[in-house]
Amino acid sequence: MTSLLLLKVTCVLALGLGAMPLLRSASAALRHAVLTLTLAAAAAVPLLAQVAPGWGPVSLTAAVSSSDGGRGALLVWTWAIGASLQLAVLIAGLVRLALVTRRADRCDDPRLSDIALEISAQYRLLRPVRILRSNCALAPLTWGHWRPDVLLPLGTTAWDDGRATVVLRHELAHVRRHDWLTQLLATTAGAIFWWHPLVWLAR
Repeated sequence: MTSLLLLKVTCVLALGLGAMPLLRSASAALRHAVLTLTLAAAAAVPLLAQVAPGWGPVSLTAAVSSSDGGRGALLVWTWAIGASLQLAVLIAGLVRLALVTRRADRCDDPRLSDIALEISAQYRLLRPVRILRSNCALAPLTWGHWRPDVLLPLGTTAWDDGRATVVLRHELAHVRRHDWLTQLLATTAGAIFWWHPLVWLAR
């Protein structure tokens, strides 16, 4: 990655993070959206550098060839190893979620199902949400986009309506805000720019 491309990425991240103090009195949803767009724009900078002439095309091979000796190759390998490790963590997390989903039980409590349906109607969620229960330490947890799952602990049968409503509102708010896609985007940006402290701050 050339210094010019690094400067552009840093400027994008600095603009997004710099807007946070100005949005201190704004809603959390707006701040969330700004940081999401910031990470998306940062991740798109390398792609734009390839397709937009004004951004100055750059490639890894060009970066290596323009470096002195084997220093460029070392930098590329260092970046590749770091990115691979970050992606490996993401894949491991997805595999774990798949195992948790397979082992979880479908919630058969009509009271919780009715509360979830009522909240979904209030949030105008068109995607069907599946309520699962498990003894997994991660619960409560929400994941998935087209068919999102909400994982609740096994002890939910002892919850009163107030607690169940608060928890389900929180989890279904993640679904309404498309937080699953946001997390995947943030993790992908973190894998590409794992060495950049502003990316970690934005995440």
